[in-house]
Amino acid sequence: MQRVILLFLSASMITSLVAQNPIVPAGVYIADPAAHVWEDGRIYVYGSVDETVDYYCSHRHHVLSSGDMLNWTLHENVFASRGVGDAVPYSDSLLYAPDCQYKDGTYYMYYTLNSPRNTEGVATSDSPTGPFKDGQNVKLHGYNQIDPAVFIDDDGSAYYIWGQFTAKMARLKPNDAMSRIYYAHLLMILQRSDEALAQGQLAVDLDPLNPLILSLYAVVLNDAGDYQSAIAHAEKALRIDPGHHFAYGTLESAYYLNGDY
Repeated sequence: MQRVILLFLSASMITSLVAQNPIVPAGVYIADPAAHVWEDGRIYVYGSVDETVDYYCSHRHHVLSSGDMLNWTLHENVFASRGVGDAVPYSDSLLYAPDCQYKDGTYYMYYTLNSPRNTEGVATSDSPTGPFKDGQNVKLHGYNQIDPAVFIDDDGSAYYIWGQFTAKMARLKPNDAMSRIYYAHLLMILQRSDEALAQGQLAVDLDPLNPLILSLYAVVLNDAGDYQSAIAHAEKALRIDPGHHFAYGTLESAYYLNGDY
């Protein structure tokens, strides 16, 4: 019986030791972590910095990095919304949870501000540890909430996921420093399909030979259950650009949902 108790206590102590394993220096408090492994093989953790019990977060971001998950380096003040290194010219608000993504040689830090109007933004750097500069507002068509995350698909398409309590997702436009979303995609996720279809049709009317716009409209049609129209628009995109991977994926999905195979 004594041996069992000793084993139990030993196991409890080991569990406690494993759980108390900070990767930040004493006195540094990083919350809301978003971890990424970039091309150099190191892991980078982006997060908000708590500096007082009087309010959430701070006006700066740090980054943690490690090559072995045991030894960590703290990269301080890689981005700021006020004071030294201020990269947000339009706001001095506190910085909440961030995320970071890499695309075509550029690191994009998506940040959130304690501001109801300019809630989310993006800054860029050629290094995963910054400094991140030229912060600009992410255009979300009025759906301003916090907690961003960005996903890069295998075909290079970028998707923006955000929202506190009510999650939202929309495809990012590839230009404008990945700071704009496709409104039609957002409307579909919000289950406002009639508006989404109208916005998609308007985009096609304005640029009827753009394979990307045709492919995106095909996605909206697909989500709305109009598989035949989705197939027609995806096939048109492929006639214009036979190597358009996004159109291939949409076409395959529409064929499958239409029961063609």
